[in-house]
Amino acid sequence: MRFFLFAFFYLLLKINVTSQSFELEQFSQLYRPRLRLDALYQHPITLKNNKQQTKLDYSAQHYQAHISVPVAGKLSIGAELDFTQPNIKELLNNSLKIKAWQLMVNARLGFRASQFDGLTSRGKIESEAYLGSLGISGIKLTKRFNIMFYSLNFNFAEELKSFKDYQFRANATIGWAKFKGLRKYFIYGLHFNISDRLALPVPFIGGRIKLSDHLNFNYVLPIQANLQLAPDKKWSHFLGLRPEGQRWGWSNPLARGSYSFVTLSPYLASRYQPNRNTQFRLEVAYNVYARFRIVNEGFDNSNFIGKQSFFIQFTFNQLFGKSLIDQVISRI
Repeated sequence: MRFFLFAFFYLLLKINVTSQSFELEQFSQLYRPRLRLDALYQHPITLKNNKQQTKLDYSAQHYQAHISVPVAGKLSIGAELDFTQPNIKELLNNSLKIKAWQLMVNARLGFRASQFDGLTSRGKIESEAYLGSLGISGIKLTKRFNIMFYSLNFNFAEELKSFKDYQFRANATIGWAKFKGLRKYFIYGLHFNISDRLALPVPFIGGRIKLSDHLNFNYVLPIQANLQLAPDKKWSHFLGLRPEGQRWGWSNPLARGSYSFVTLSPYLASRYQPNRNTQFRLEVAYNVYARFRIVNEGFDNSNFIGKQSFFIQFTFNQLFGKSLIDQVISRI
């Protein structure tokens, strides 16, 4: 049982970067030029190591900026009727000729300040980590009007002293989406992550299910799921469950290691969209599980487990232009 719990939360940590940057209820806007700003406050939480009979008080503040810029793409739409098709559906599928793809460059830069108390006899310790990534993402309309999407990113997450011992980190995703109307779709694919010489492929499935005129169920398993209530075009409210966390490197004259902090939390969130291109989102989450792990190369590793705390996250999203999906719809 312990092995499955470890594997599950290890999985949450490895895919967490995807979780943070991927708002599952907005898949149709995912590959749209944007500037996104995030600020997160983790309230102090007490974690215990039952094996060593020690405890640790932990808190953190996390700030991040993400930008996506299109660098290449093509959109052409034509029609050529093929009356040899057996039915109307096949006639439309094979007569409408659409070539649509887009390639974007993504950059992310962040800073995480963490505070530990009880880790050593020196009292409170500060850890300042610098996080970032650079990569590409793309989207392509397939012959059957489904969508293939992909991304490749190279990442870093280090304290200043550990940059000299930088560990290679990268992640890649490939997936497909099938749309059944504007409010219903299904996605599936594979996410692959390399971090601190550890590699893990993660299959995922997800989608949106319309429950009523104003209520949707959104999910990307095993990352997260939520219920979305949209009473009007400007407001959306969410009740969901998702992981949150980071892994970053540290070093001293004796060793190189890494810290990781992972939580699993139900959350409430509201998103306000005053116009088509601007979004504000506020989220409050309650930590039902938290784990702080210290990996110290050449020494014993330490795990601290806790719960009953919360974090608050604010997100600003400024979108530019239309997504490729919107462009295709407007041209048909």
